[in-house]
Amino acid sequence: MHESVVAIVNRPGPADLELLERLATRLNLLYVAVLSPGDRETADWFSERGVRQHGELAAVPEPSPGALLLHLADAGPGEEVYREAASRGMSVMTREAVLALAGDQPGALSRTAMVERFRRLLDDYFPTSKSTSTTVKLAACLAEVATLWGATGVALFAREGDPGVLRLLEQRGLGLPRDFEFAPDEGTAMGRACASGGAEVIGDLSSDEGEQLPGVLGGSAACVPVGSGPGGTGVLLVFSDKPDMFAASDLSALTVFAYYAALLLAYDELGERLGDNLLTDALTGLLNRRQFATRLEQEVLRAQRYALTVTLVLFSVDNFREYVAACGDMLGNLALSDIAAILSRGTREVDLAARVADDRFAAILPETNRLGALQLAYRLRSDVASYPFPTAEDGPAVPLGLSAGLASFPSSAADTKELLARAEEALQSAIKRGPNTIKLYDE
Repeated sequence: MHESVVAIVNRPGPADLELLERLATRLNLLYVAVLSPGDRETADWFSERGVRQHGELAAVPEPSPGALLLHLADAGPGEEVYREAASRGMSVMTREAVLALAGDQPGALSRTAMVERFRRLLDDYFPTSKSTSTTVKLAACLAEVATLWGATGVALFAREGDPGVLRLLEQRGLGLPRDFEFAPDEGTAMGRACASGGAEVIGDLSSDEGEQLPGVLGGSAACVPVGSGPGGTGVLLVFSDKPDMFAASDLSALTVFAYYAALLLAYDELGERLGDNLLTDALTGLLNRRQFATRLEQEVLRAQRYALTVTLVLFSVDNFREYVAACGDMLGNLALSDIAAILSRGTREVDLAARVADDRFAAILPETNRLGALQLAYRLRSDVASYPFPTAEDGPAVPLGLSAGLASFPSSAADTKELLARAEEALQSAIKRGPNTIKLYDE
């Protein structure tokens, strides 16, 4: 049984209470409510269940990683809601997605299996994660769909530019060229799903309609519309080489996975408009402090679930204040940017580098033991010590260095809070010993 997931319910009304009751029971949710002023009936319902209530989304304390934002307001989530969710590491679910997730699932597909797969996507391929590309996340989504339905293939098409043309974004078992585009006939299942937003099942693709599905030669298929949040639409195509492999009862469950794909596209679009400052430090391009806290919690939870190791390294730039006093703020900022580049180049793609304070950095190292983390810290320390940082023309030369404190989960910490505290304790011990010192907590 999974631990409870925090679900922030945004602007529900009395008509949503039965839905929320059903959803909480089936998905083991812990609610936090953001209520419209004056809605006493809804407020009383949450009060009876001991649910914390707030008047504004921004007033909700930092949720744990993997939290859901259930947007039940009559108006769809706008850019402000997506921005707030992305900055806090939350996943937005629209009313339609909530209804699909809470609905009854008759037939061969069990609700338990569907919920387990969906939760796995949220846990392992976090929508706002910057360490995994959208392409990888979309591929994971299609893989879960193919596994659940025993499908021969799955493909995601998006409508961009010309509203009548669909472009292939990701595929599994289809074999189409990466830049494939086509214009579906409005009278076909793909055309109707794209134009009207209705999902459809085709039981036998030997009909003329089957010829309209690109790359699919026979069998059966389901077409589910994808709405990518603030803009753009697409279609999720699931097919089998056998006839009658999909039922109408499959459509609401498929809608949940189409929603996840739409969520990824929405965050991509939001990132393009707002820039990386939503999740990263503006000066260095590394994860910002808020995202660091979110991702550290996520990585520890993952390590706990799969019996893995994760090591946290906290870095302090030695002599940084003296350097700024001698060289000025501009060169100080340039030096921090250069150190961030050294950290970024010196860590793996799966590692997470962040700037957590003025002259403080951190690296989250998944599936890395203490020895591997120490080797990384020594190498980065050497790279910083040998780097030719700029100096003021008339000022004294101030050497910059790197001190570090390390702690690992689960060998030296039982949870995220303890891991952070023990890495900080090791760092303080290193700083007291002098510049360019590296300390492991267990030492």
